[in-house]
Amino acid sequence: MLAGLHRALVEADGERLRGVVADRSLWGRSGSVPVLPSALEHNSLVGAAELAWQPVLDDPIGVLGG
Repeated sequence: MLAGLHRALVEADGERLRGVVADRSLWGRSGSVPVLPSALEHNSLVGAAELAWQPVLDDPIGVLGG
């Protein structure tokens, strides 16, 4: 997940950006690396951290108990 300026790049020409990632990175060549714009308005959490915390953000009581 990309935020800030990188989020704008994904939104402007995501296919081109995905092509560059595929051409220039080992993980990108596998096709298993999603290149997505961040869903958060505030960039306090980005990338893998956003994915890891999303269940907690969606339902904190259900995930953390309480």
